[in-house]
Amino acid sequence: MTAARTLEVQKYEDAYRHDDYRLGDRRRVHITEHLKRLPKGSLLDVSTGRGEVLQIARDLGHFPVQGTEAVEYLCDGLNIVHAFGHALPFADRSYSAVTMFDVMEHLLPEDTGPVCQELARVAKRRVLLTIHNGSHRYRGQELHVNRRPSYEAWHIELEHHFKRTVIRHGKANSISEMFEVAL
Repeated sequence: MTAARTLEVQKYEDAYRHDDYRLGDRRRVHITEHLKRLPKGSLLDVSTGRGEVLQIARDLGHFPVQGTEAVEYLCDGLNIVHAFGHALPFADRSYSAVTMFDVMEHLLPEDTGPVCQELARVAKRRVLLTIHNGSHRYRGQELHVNRRPSYEAWHIELEHHFKRTVIRHGKANSISEMFEVAL
């Protein structure tokens, strides 16, 4: 792991030690609404944190459901496996849908392309992701290190990396935009 990636992961190792660093109500509502639209099937949530999205997906009838996380102590090795978005330990087309909610902005900018390629590689039908393009400081640390001048710039870049049309749904909630890739 690079020194820069190690430093970024350490931020989240520290953040997740606090109970207030978790999926908030606004994000929970918009994630639930978008997961309701997806046809039922297998689902992988990349960088799932505490696994809240996994429970939402299960409650909506998606099966099987699994997550990945870079913060090792959040992983149980079964439901949540230790992995980075740019190197997912799954075979091609392993999941009907792959999601990544409000994570892209946390990644090192140079990981954007490799992460998009991995999301598309392990998805059979669809990739669904949200991006928050603004600053976010938590306990004195800037967590959003991967931003663009606009959501339109994100849209153009995502189409470049996914090498296909990316549907831009606009504001997913008051803080993020939703993007969808059909495979």
